[in-house]
Amino acid sequence: MALFLAYLSWQDFRFANALLSNGTRTQGKVVDVFYQRGWYAATIYTVEYAVGHTHYQVTNRFTSNDQRHQLNDLVPVLYAAAAPQVAMMDDKWERNTWTVHALVAGGALLMAGLFFKVYRAAKAT
Repeated sequence: MALFLAYLSWQDFRFANALLSNGTRTQGKVVDVFYQRGWYAATIYTVEYAVGHTHYQVTNRFTSNDQRHQLNDLVPVLYAAAAPQVAMMDDKWERNTWTVHALVAGGALLMAGLFFKVYRAAKAT
């Protein structure tokens, strides 16, 4: 499980880093906001942006209970020039989703290491 989370973190980092270093910036408009309430609160945004005469939509990758945008708000979007459908909202939450994965993966790897150390110590006695 820890290795899978580390892999997710690495892939998310590569995705965000590629767009941050080589992406093209544009403005998008929030066209849908979904609020989920309950044991896990989440706000999911769908943003529409145009490249040339073609319109695309992107959904935020990081969900939180922070309601930072409203319907019809203009938000910055980063997209890959060679593949405009590959995009992300350009805000602090979207830029750093990989850090959440990395922290969880690091914690899981640490716990797995401690488990095996205790297991080997118990087995040796």
